[in-house]
Amino acid sequence: MLSLLKSSTMRIVTAFGLLFLSVTTLSTPTQAVVFPRVLALAEAEDGRRIYALALDGNADLLLTIPPDHHLVHYSEGVAALSDGSAYDVRVHPPRAVDVAAAPPPDFAGLLAAVLPGPPKSLAAVRGVLWNGEPLFLLSGADDPFLNFYRLEGDTLRPLTQVQALFPAATPPLLSASVNFVASLPSGQGFLYRARVRDAAGTDHNALYLWEAAAQASRQLPYFGQDPVFSPDGRWLAGARFVQPEAAPPRYELWLADWHTGEEQPLGPGCNPRWSPDGQWLAYDGHSNPFWQGYTDCFRDGRVFAVDPLSGVEYLLGADVPGSLTLLGWLVGPPS
Repeated sequence: MLSLLKSSTMRIVTAFGLLFLSVTTLSTPTQAVVFPRVLALAEAEDGRRIYALALDGNADLLLTIPPDHHLVHYSEGVAALSDGSAYDVRVHPPRAVDVAAAPPPDFAGLLAAVLPGPPKSLAAVRGVLWNGEPLFLLSGADDPFLNFYRLEGDTLRPLTQVQALFPAATPPLLSASVNFVASLPSGQGFLYRARVRDAAGTDHNALYLWEAAAQASRQLPYFGQDPVFSPDGRWLAGARFVQPEAAPPRYELWLADWHTGEEQPLGPGCNPRWSPDGQWLAYDGHSNPFWQGYTDCFRDGRVFAVDPLSGVEYLLGADVPGSLTLLGWLVGPPS
């Protein structure tokens, strides 16, 4: 049976803010809603299991994890376990698959092959793959701060200048760096986090989007934890740390339209994950009756799905025993 809505309350987002309507708890939604199922890990006293959760209240057991093992990673329908085994949970029964990881790119070797005498030290070259292309994270004597670089032919071109992103910082900077967060779904840019510590010991932290069309960075709305793009690239969903008066700190989920700056709160939550069609946002519940620190958004063992346009949200897997953790979305059987 479906336990509908958080505390039997329907939350609707209107043009004028949030309107709260009390409703009676129903055993099933009044109108059938179709969307891909949410995948969650259930941890109970008698073991760990992976379930597919539907909005109509159904919870299908997909995989029972053997005793003394745990889930290491889930991605695109495949659950990898601590004993090295992996299973495709999109088929029933789950099918064992080989998930041997490809070796990481040799970023130092890529640079050395193209630039016989690069101006940067190759000893600590790091990077990420963006659209299949290497982005290099480098610092050196001529630029002591970590920035992104790109190979264009035999030229190493900087894409970011983290030292210029915080004009209010007190010089000289003690440290400055960038970290890759996510690619735009269109592939026409990437999100990164920039951090600096200035001479006064003050830390500055912001999110930026490097856009391929502009060949430049623009600042985006701030999230304390790394946000995720909606499939159409319009919205960012992520958690922000808040500290209400007379209450322990907690995280709240927000949506931000990075084109217009429009922002919308969704309530306490962690770990947002968009459905493939962008119509639903699943997330881990977050209630914080005790002090838990500033760095982590602690889940509370419940999983929700919300329609960001209407604001209506549903508690999923209410009858599944144990504490639930959102893994992602389960989409279609493998071809």
